[in-house]
Order: sequence, then C-alpha cells, then structure tokens
Amino acid sequence: QVPETVVKGRLSLDVTAGVATCDGTDLLLTQKEFALLLIFVRNEGRCLDTEHLYERVWKAPMAGDSQAFKKTIMRLRSKIRDSGWRIEWSRGEGYSFGRE
Repeated sequence: QVPETVVKGRLSLDVTAGVATCDGTDLLLTQKEFALLLIFVRNEGRCLDTEHLYERVWKAPMAGDSQAFKKTIMRLRSKIRDSGWRIEWSRGEGYSFGRE
C-alpha cells in the first residue's frame, strides 16, 4: 500500500498511518480528531455543516447531542494552535478550516 500524505503548510497528515504532524512533531491526535482534521484539510475554505461532520466521523446520526463533537473540536483546535491554521465556527452555517 502506497502511503498517502496530505500537506497544508506546516501540517502533514499521513492518511495511511492516521498520524498528523506540525513541523515534524506528532500532534498526538485521536482517531476522531484525525478524521475531522483530514475532512477540514480536504475542504479548506468551505463551510461544513456540523451534523454532516459528526455523521462522517462518528458514523451515526448526531441526534441532538453535540457535546462529544464540541469537545473534539476544542481539543483539535488546541492541538493545531501553532500550525498557522484555524477552525472557525459560523452560526447557522457550520465549521470551516483556513489560514490564521
């Protein structure tokens, strides 16, 4: 299997291994954090619906409980804080990923 790597500035995501690094330092992401970051990186600049993101990562309907999702986003934001990228939330629209 050929390793697939996605690079966005200082961020590098090894899709095959499920590992994300910033300037070569492992961000120590959980599987869900990695899955979210990969979706964001592949959809840079697009606003993505919260329920859609949840269903893609958790593989189940959100069913009104967004706490797990919000906590995962908070941890992911913290882990990519020094990468030059950010995750933004727009009320009524969803989340987007872009440069700081």
